[in-house]
Amino acid sequence: GLFGMLDGAGLALVVNNSPSTSLWTGMSLAGSAAGFALGSVMANNQTYTRGNASAVLTAGIYGTFIPAAIYASAISWNSNTNPTTALALMGVAGNVGSIILANSLMSDRHFSTAEGTSVILGTTAGYLIGLGVAYILTSGNQISSSTPWAFTIPMVIGSAAGFGIT
Repeated sequence: GLFGMLDGAGLALVVNNSPSTSLWTGMSLAGSAAGFALGSVMANNQTYTRGNASAVLTAGIYGTFIPAAIYASAISWNSNTNPTTALALMGVAGNVGSIILANSLMSDRHFSTAEGTSVILGTTAGYLIGLGVAYILTSGNQISSSTPWAFTIPMVIGSAAGFGIT
């Protein structure tokens, strides 16, 4: 339900660049219902432990962030267009794709609660290490902080490495 609600809110932005309160609410509720239904289907097709749910949650969070950050760095930074619609679509597509991928990765795996927590912490640590590396590189004038990729690449690599290692 949570990711469905956020995806619905993102799609409301796609439908109308300045959505009304009723459009935000309606799309969020429809997305929440769709997310609940799809989550139930996923949970009924295989056994989920708390650790598995934590790993899918982590993939959903970072899967939403990574495509949107890459899009913002590659496209919108270099153009004068209003990227809100495409940015929202990238976030929704990344969220859906990452949840599908994480669901397939959880097949025949039974993570304990501690293992699921380590996935969350490892991915977050990788993200923060990437952010720190980017800060060090830009503060030492190794690369310009105005370069759109200065922060995106280290954060994406750190997040992916943290998720993969754990």
